[in-house]
Amino acid sequence: MRRPNPLRYLGLIRIAILHWLAWRASSITKLIDFPVVIGVYTFLFSALYASLPAGSTTMGGLTRDQTLTYIALVWIIESLINNRLDQDMGHEVREGRIATLLSRPVDLQAYYFFQTLGHVLWRMAAISLPVAIIATTVFHLSLPASVQAGALFVVSLFGSLCLMFLLNFMSGLMAFFFEWNYGLGFFKEASLRGFGGLLIPLALFPPVMQEVLLKLPFAQVYYVPVQLWLGRYDGPLLLERLAWQWGWVLLLFVLSRIMMDLAQRKVTLVGG
Repeated sequence: MRRPNPLRYLGLIRIAILHWLAWRASSITKLIDFPVVIGVYTFLFSALYASLPAGSTTMGGLTRDQTLTYIALVWIIESLINNRLDQDMGHEVREGRIATLLSRPVDLQAYYFFQTLGHVLWRMAAISLPVAIIATTVFHLSLPASVQAGALFVVSLFGSLCLMFLLNFMSGLMAFFFEWNYGLGFFKEASLRGFGGLLIPLALFPPVMQEVLLKLPFAQVYYVPVQLWLGRYDGPLLLERLAWQWGWVLLLFVLSRIMMDLAQRKVTLVGG
């Protein structure tokens, strides 16, 4: 199996950025979409907090300000790291274009990872940072609870990026075996949104269900980084949450390498 040399793939970052420059209209659309979504959730949860009984100021242990920060930040993370990698890989397999890539002396996973990094850098500059500015000035996005919380958030955010890439990459690899991977991709998206804390903070789930969901990789993508930003983890719990997140990164990396090896051994191409 070819060993990836990072320096060989840096050009892919530039190519990915140029790709987004050619599709600027998509970025403009997303730049409108995300503030609208954040605004809708902000008004919804503001109304829920306003309807709480007298003397009650929290839901799921979160204050109103913490919840509004959670909402803004989790959608900013979504704007930064989510992508269509699995769908793109599926198209390349079905159309036979993957044959050209497989014939090159490149590592398939490294190729797509550095391509994804380029997409992330573009989205950070063109979408996520502007959305963050809007969220801070309009939708009550607060600064991290402390300098340490901010630093831990950055570490965890990179873990989120790795997990999102690995989940998408593994979903994309399924096209090598079944040609069509839309169903698995839909299941992955639904699991990330529902069980990852994107649609509803996991703090609002029953305690037993929270414990189960926090052990799954989906919560490590959205929920854990935001909790670190809010400063809700410290001591042994902080170490436990980071261990679960990076443990999943390692496990999925190993599984993805095995899947990639199997996919390259028995690839079925449609149209090529």
